Amino acid sequence: MKQKGKITQQKAPKDTIKKNVETAAEKKDKVFAITALVCGLLFWVPLFNILLGALAILFGVLAIRRARENPERYGGQGMAVAGMILGIISVVFTLTSFYLAIFHPELGIGLNVTAIK
Repeated sequence: MKQKGKITQQKAPKDTIKKNVETAAEKKDKVFAITALVCGLLFWVPLFNILLGALAILFGVLAIRRARENPERYGGQGMAVAGMILGIISVVFTLTSFYLAIFHPELGIGLNVTAIK
């Protein structure tokens, strides 16, 4: 605050400081849940989709386990479940595509093995 050439500093009320400390302490760790969701969303990256899908499932399971064991410290169960679902879809889609490309070339999905011979 400025008063005729003087600069004074206002102090924050103690209640505001207490509130800020409490909200910082209430924040939950969501690192594994966010990692699961990001890996699940990136499943469409070629050559890495099965790896990212498996990582999404792994981190999703770990995040849910942590949140159930210690709910006041860990959070993000919704993100973990979404990441796991996307990871499962990624793994199933990739394995199905590989199966169809290798064992059913007549569908025109994969390599024509007879043309290579």
